[in-house]
Amino acid sequence: MKHTLSYIEGHPRPQFTRRAFISLDGEWDFCFDEKNCGKADRFYRDFPAKPRKIRVPYAYQSEASGIGEERKCDVVWYRKRTKVSVPAGKRALLHFEGADYLAEVWINGAFVGSHKGAYARFTFDISEYLSGEDAEIVVRSEDTESCAQPRGKQKWEARPFGCWYTETTGIWKSVWLEYVGKSYLERAKITADISDYSARFEYDIAGFRDDLRLKTRISFNGTTVAEDECAVCRPHVAQTFDLTSETDPFKKHFWFPHAPELYDVEYFLYENGKEIDRAASYFGLVGYKTEQNNVTVNDYPVYLKMVLDQGYFPRGWYTPDEEQIVNDVQAVRALGLNGVRKHQKIEDERFYYYCDVLGLYVWLEMPSAFEYSDGAAVEFTAQWLEILRQYENHPSIMALVPFNESWGIPQVFSDLRQQDFSRGVYRLSKALLPEKLVISNDGWEHTESDVVTLHNYAENGEQLKAVYDSLEDALQNNKTAGVPHKFAFAKGFSYAGQPVMLSEFAGISFEKDRAKGWGYGEPVKDEQSFLARLSSLVSAVRAEKGFCGYCITQLTDVQHEINGLFDFQRRCKVDQEKLKRIFSE
Repeated sequence: MKHTLSYIEGHPRPQFTRRAFISLDGEWDFCFDEKNCGKADRFYRDFPAKPRKIRVPYAYQSEASGIGEERKCDVVWYRKRTKVSVPAGKRALLHFEGADYLAEVWINGAFVGSHKGAYARFTFDISEYLSGEDAEIVVRSEDTESCAQPRGKQKWEARPFGCWYTETTGIWKSVWLEYVGKSYLERAKITADISDYSARFEYDIAGFRDDLRLKTRISFNGTTVAEDECAVCRPHVAQTFDLTSETDPFKKHFWFPHAPELYDVEYFLYENGKEIDRAASYFGLVGYKTEQNNVTVNDYPVYLKMVLDQGYFPRGWYTPDEEQIVNDVQAVRALGLNGVRKHQKIEDERFYYYCDVLGLYVWLEMPSAFEYSDGAAVEFTAQWLEILRQYENHPSIMALVPFNESWGIPQVFSDLRQQDFSRGVYRLSKALLPEKLVISNDGWEHTESDVVTLHNYAENGEQLKAVYDSLEDALQNNKTAGVPHKFAFAKGFSYAGQPVMLSEFAGISFEKDRAKGWGYGEPVKDEQSFLARLSSLVSAVRAEKGFCGYCITQLTDVQHEINGLFDFQRRCKVDQEKLKRIFSE
């Protein structure tokens, strides 16, 4: 496998790295706080005696955490004692890749800050809270069953039900430290433009001071393509680079799944001629657009063959290790599929890195809340914006999906406020990342959307054909979109020539697994029946020329939902070569 220049083994953020980082994953002290008395009792200064041990970054519900209990407890506490030796002239940044849902952090008994939201990274500069080398990090995490908070597939009832599963509480992604200068590059947004083979860089400089200069070097396969140094006159600066190379016979390199070509980037920040910060990144020259009923990649029409993936894992539950991430990405590619709809989860950033490097389209989907209110809308928007900024540079991310099946906007079909919210989120997403496609509400009841996506769990191809024999009728709300009371568009909205895609279908289970859970439709008896049904469904989708692709449910079984192509242990349920032939039709 060919890694980028920025890749460092074990680094949780391979899209933007510095060589000096310290992982804080591993054993932490842990306690349940059923009475929610920890603040009053000052656990942040006097942690309970004889605490339990937990293996971060795994949630206590997972086997890999070392606890493995599914008991419900809204409030939990963590403590890590470690040595932090901050080099002279440097500052210490403490990063949490993800903690569900409200996290509050203390260093050596002093409150540092808090963060709300399960799915985005948050960072604290802890330099002022350190005295000597000893550091005691205490984290309080609170995760309720509120349907107003974005929770994705985490249950809110007493037991898992339907397609909702055991919840994840507290820290579930990596915790790490890095050292930076008093001035440092905080963020670099990279926007590639295939129309003129350029890349625009927007930089945010933390600790801005006079006499700063920033050098950016872009290379491909070790050969410099472009390099420039500019004065940093304010905290936010921008540059545009021509990627045409006179020394490369191909001049420029595009990113495609079959040829995931990536440019390496190095950043050097200087003060009075002295280097005070250095970081590495990468990007791909890729453009996603729609043209008539096609999605295009670098102006070429593509047929999307995707699989829905919910991102649950043996032992780690919500938290994969790097090997599991690589194996899942490679498994999808081995089936002849070209994309993943990461469903109701913002995955470990290394997943998106490996999709960039190995070549796989990704839909970035926001985990849903399950009720609508002003407060829920505010929380959703704030967290969605954090996520968009965090994942903005990944070339594999083709589409942004803020809503699924009207979850969190349950009356969007007719409620004008919820329609305005849906449209507002669509337009805000396009304003920040205009180079990405945005799908307003995957499945049905679309407002403004770049792609019209439909869900239909018909049991065979003939049933699918009966619904979509006239795709125009289905799109004009004269027919349902696969669920009797749901329509393709919200009231007042109609089809405007966008590409159309069947983004959920199949979900086939076996009769032998009936006692374990459920799939869509009647279970099949054997492998032959499974393959026959799947082939019938895929053929029906391919026969409808109005569809630009499909996304099959789903990659693996999850808890009681047993309709995966693979079981939960990642064992393929049928002959993989036969599956590949079906998807290659």
